[in-house]
Amino acid sequence: MDNSTIWPDRQFQIWSYVVSHNQLLLRSPKSQRAITRVDILFKGVSFIHMETGFSGLSVQVLDEKAQKPLPNIPDILEDQKLFVLHTSSGLGYIVAAAYAAVEDDKEHYDASALISDGHL
Repeated sequence: MDNSTIWPDRQFQIWSYVVSHNQLLLRSPKSQRAITRVDILFKGVSFIHMETGFSGLSVQVLDEKAQKPLPNIPDILEDQKLFVLHTSSGLGYIVAAAYAAVEDDKEHYDASALISDGHL
C-alpha cells in the first residue's frame, strides 16, 4: 500500500478488536450514499488512540525518524509502524506491524475478506 490511503466521504467505526491476535478492524459499511463497504485491518497492534466512530479517513505512515506526536505513544518496535489517521474531527494513532484495506460489495455483517481464519 502507498504511504497515504484516502476515503474522504465515508463513515467509519471500530468494528472489532481481537486481543489474542492483536488485530483491529475498522469498517465503513454500505449506506444510501456508499454502494460499497470498506474494511481496514491493522495487524500486530500494540497501541490505539482514536475515536470509535468518525467521518472521512486518510491513513498515513509516519516516517520512523519523525518525532512522536503524543508523549504516551510507546516505543515502536523494529517490525512496527506508527499509522496516523486523519479524520474530519481530528487525528488518531495506531502502532501496528501492518495494515491492509479492501473495498467490496459485501453486506454489513458479512465476514471481512481481510480475515482468513474467521477470528473477527
